[in-house]
Amino acid sequence: MAPVRYGTGELAISSVDLASDGFGIPWGHTRSYASRLSGNAHVGNGYNWQAEQWPYLVLREDGSIVVMGTAHGALWFDPVAGGYEAGFGLKSLLTHDSSTNSYTLVDLDGTATSFDALTGRFYRRASPSGETTEVLAAASNGLYPWKVRRWYVAGATLTTEEYLYEYQSAAGGNLLLQRVTLRRRVDSGYWNNVARAQYTYYDGTDSRGGVSDLQTVTTQVWAASQWQDTGTSLYRYYRELPAGSSSSSPPAGADVHLLKYVVNPAAYERLAADPNVPDPLTASDWMVSQYADFYFEYDDDRRVTRESVNGGSQTYEFSYSESAHADAYNAWKHKTVETLPDGNENVVYSNYAGQTMLSVFKSGSDQWCEFWKYNDEGQVILHANPSAVSGYDEQYADLLHEVSGNFEYLQDSDGLIETFEYHAASGYVTAEKIQQGETGTAIKLREFEYTFCP
Repeated sequence: MAPVRYGTGELAISSVDLASDGFGIPWGHTRSYASRLSGNAHVGNGYNWQAEQWPYLVLREDGSIVVMGTAHGALWFDPVAGGYEAGFGLKSLLTHDSSTNSYTLVDLDGTATSFDALTGRFYRRASPSGETTEVLAAASNGLYPWKVRRWYVAGATLTTEEYLYEYQSAAGGNLLLQRVTLRRRVDSGYWNNVARAQYTYYDGTDSRGGVSDLQTVTTQVWAASQWQDTGTSLYRYYRELPAGSSSSSPPAGADVHLLKYVVNPAAYERLAADPNVPDPLTASDWMVSQYADFYFEYDDDRRVTRESVNGGSQTYEFSYSESAHADAYNAWKHKTVETLPDGNENVVYSNYAGQTMLSVFKSGSDQWCEFWKYNDEGQVILHANPSAVSGYDEQYADLLHEVSGNFEYLQDSDGLIETFEYHAASGYVTAEKIQQGETGTAIKLREFEYTFCP
């Protein structure tokens, strides 16, 4: 499956370098990359890569706040009287404490994440049961973590884990993560190494990557009193946009930091074993393409137009268009056509928020359509399966042409339709129902009651 967001054409790819869970608050180091951030972002792990466990706040001039941490999962909050309101139907809560000059983000499960209001950096996460993960010390720039500690109690045993971060200096006075190490101890015993990940970056002296672009990630485990490699990933980038870039393109000579090749550990091992490759890091692009898990091409708006996988054995093509409809949750804004290796197509219509309204699979003259309708909060209130959708028409904003509560392209008495109801104040789901066709009798499938709704 292509790691391309249909609603935006953005490349969205992620990788887990370290992880520890099972007890306490899960932690680790999970990277995510996006090709269409509002600007090329450098937050310590290479341009346009973000770390899920390094969430941070962006305080905008208009008073809104964006919670970053995953490159394709930002949370938006707008200022309202007495606090902040989540956008796009989110139910997370963001509050400000003037006494500590901090912000706290509370997820639906009760997990609370605290941020420094001055710098926006994360410094603590607490579970509803009281377990915590805390930044004990920050790096020299005061923004990135240097030591993070988590602990949990099982029976009478206290287990403590630490993530230790080491950095190298980068251009412009920035820091780049060089190594992150996980170590563990039980009760008051000795610290024991567990696993680590090491990172290298391009210095901009060749065509394979710009300054501070992430080059390799090598994971290791501690075994037999030494570090042993468990795999290496390799990344290569475009340094310039294609010819004919739009006026919003960076100035000549500026790196665009767009991923070109992704070589995951198994493919890297095969590349390194090729007798014609003395060094995978200096191998030609042609040679790398024979092994790469992913290869990407982009248009001037940094949307993916071509994706080749598994050493180029399969290729996906993408094209994009937009409508002139006004922004609304039930008005299509973006159309993406994905041509599959076998010539079949996925056609996806999305609203201005990137939510899918209609997904069409086309094979020859046959097509299967799946449809979603949203309420004013961006929540799904109707989902029509292909058996219920008879067609669609792009001239209509909602695609299925709803008039006086009736859709022209929904079958009246055939096909599976699901509907959803919500608690007015909190937005939590209160009921799920199914029916046969648009005019069929709704059958309650599930009903939810809450002891507390904020």
